[in-house]
Amino acid sequence: MAKFKIGCQTYTWEMLGDKWKGSVDDILDIISEAGYQGVEITNTMIGKYYDAPDKFAGTLDKRGLEFAAIGFVPLYGWTDASHIEDEIQNAVKGVDFASHFPVCRFDLAGGSAASRENLNEKFNTMLRIYNEIAEYASKKGVPVDVHPHSHAGSIIETAEEYERLMAGINPDLIGWCPDTGHIVRGGLDLLSTLKKYQNRIKHIHLKDVDSEGKWKIMGQGVCDFRKTLQSLEDAGYSGWVIGEEESEEAWNDQKKSVSENRRYLKSLGY
Repeated sequence: MAKFKIGCQTYTWEMLGDKWKGSVDDILDIISEAGYQGVEITNTMIGKYYDAPDKFAGTLDKRGLEFAAIGFVPLYGWTDASHIEDEIQNAVKGVDFASHFPVCRFDLAGGSAASRENLNEKFNTMLRIYNEIAEYASKKGVPVDVHPHSHAGSIIETAEEYERLMAGINPDLIGWCPDTGHIVRGGLDLLSTLKKYQNRIKHIHLKDVDSEGKWKIMGQGVCDFRKTLQSLEDAGYSGWVIGEEESEEAWNDQKKSVSENRRYLKSLGY
């Protein structure tokens, strides 16, 4: 059985907002102790290290972690045509930061908007920004992915929206980072969606959710992770597998929840 590199996304802490009083170093300690090999952290969470890539590299090395990806959060949801250059220039800093790390991917968050009014224009704006960022990143040697989500305001949820996304992004420069929980919450079938676009998968997030769309600890929802991981193996996937946790349990005990997820993946042989 192939052994993918297993990483942890730090949104478990980011979602707490001001309730989280710890540091990035505290998070990295927990991730390392739980047995993850790498970390994916957002531009909005990385804090003091965003201007100090060498120091971040050092703190990762100290804990035996690799920098799997930077999850990049936009300023205006990628969908505001009056802020295209602002979005691109904001992303340039993130790409430049990622370029200091040999295995780091640039994981663009899905597009979002306060309303679906003028959705066609918003979708086209998002596609333009994605492609322009990817062109810049390719010159810096940084691989780019798009990570659709199902949070409030998401504009990439339905089968038609996924189809339009895949048709509108440059396949030579932009990969797909599927998220198991967001696919299900968007009303799509997980395994058939992964299979349909399996040649576009370059990075993946594993999150669990129940039949009502409520986030759950991995293995306690409806996502079939055994079949998901097997499908990746069958397709020859060799990228990172990133565990992410947004359940109610994670709000109360971040260390316990991400550690349980790591133990669950080990129970599946990963």
